[in-house]
Amino acid sequence: MPENNLPPIFLPDKPATVSEWENFRRPELLGLFSDYVYGRTPSQLPEVSHELTPGKSRYPDIEHSVLTLTMKLGGKACAFRSDIYRPKPLSPILYSLSSKLPVIIMIDPFSSRFFRSRKAVYEYCPPDVITNAGFIAIRARVDEACPDKPGRRGLLGLYDGKSEELEMRNEECRIDNSRRSMGSGKQSEKNKSAIPHSSFLTPNSRWGAIGAWAFCVSRFIDYLLTRGDVDPARIAVCGHSRAGKTALWCGAQDTRVGAVISNNSGCSGAALARGKAGERIADITKRFPYWFCPRYAEFSGRENDLPVDQHQLLSLIAPRPLYIASASKDRWADPDAELLSVQLCGEAYALYETCRGDGLIDKLEANVTASPANNARTSTGLSMSPSPRQVGYHLRSGRHAVKLYDWERFLAFLNQKF
Repeated sequence: MPENNLPPIFLPDKPATVSEWENFRRPELLGLFSDYVYGRTPSQLPEVSHELTPGKSRYPDIEHSVLTLTMKLGGKACAFRSDIYRPKPLSPILYSLSSKLPVIIMIDPFSSRFFRSRKAVYEYCPPDVITNAGFIAIRARVDEACPDKPGRRGLLGLYDGKSEELEMRNEECRIDNSRRSMGSGKQSEKNKSAIPHSSFLTPNSRWGAIGAWAFCVSRFIDYLLTRGDVDPARIAVCGHSRAGKTALWCGAQDTRVGAVISNNSGCSGAALARGKAGERIADITKRFPYWFCPRYAEFSGRENDLPVDQHQLLSLIAPRPLYIASASKDRWADPDAELLSVQLCGEAYALYETCRGDGLIDKLEANVTASPANNARTSTGLSMSPSPRQVGYHLRSGRHAVKLYDWERFLAFLNQKF
């Protein structure tokens, strides 16, 4: 897969500076991913209420509570629960509980599945492992607010039919584009918009489940910022598979997210679309069309025509810490495409002084020494090139899952960066 087939992180006729990136190119890429992949997140916020109740005391050193977050809009409502695991003051850990704690939000769109084993549920979000590392652990059951099935239920249903908002935001975009065309072409901070030039909301850019799940996480962050025991600068969002895609999209949109961890996110997550093995756009939009905006399916078999690719999504996290994890037998996700995306996103990270230098890439765990020999990317040497300092990666031996080994690596990375 020739690297020059990829859409650039920076435009060739624009300077690669922090100012150009943050004020123009980053908002433009964010708009393109909204219009072509995940759909536009509504600007109108719902009315939100919270109810905090005691949870089950399964761990003697952990306080467990359950937050029910309810969203109301236009006479409709939906809600989801989140498990909150906080170390008790007497827990034998190496920090003062009088200080504000870092948080890991594990996005769980699988909570309604009854066939998950107890071990799989534990390993997906192990409260004792996370809290012993000094974090508040959150398991956000986002599929309660937006079911992982076709149909515009729950949160998606709250916003369907809101044509007046669509027209209002289109008008805002027209005004913003008019301002862009006046004077020197520079935007003031007041007039800055994340909506790219000449891009208008249409039914084809209507958001899907991934956008809705990311929205739920942002509303939960709203709640976290009201708590006195949470460090607002140390909030990490984590997810596996479809939730790994959600974590990336949430972190790209919501800069209050202090770090992003994406595990086995594959197609439409961390893996490049162009030249990808395993699952491709045609596969994922046929089986899960409701995850994305309708326009995304138009690029089935036409990945080279898509105006974005996933290394650009990873770049939207810069300069915040980012960790990508793959599994050696997860060929559907294509670990090589995930790793290459990690390496290519370094162009954006390199803008920031704190991100310069080599990051952590580990392909040697449990006798994993090389990528499949039939993948042309391996022979290019790209799989051994460094990642930026704020970016980590590992390839675990095994299948598509979250394991305790993954959590060991995630927590070590976050403790280093936080």
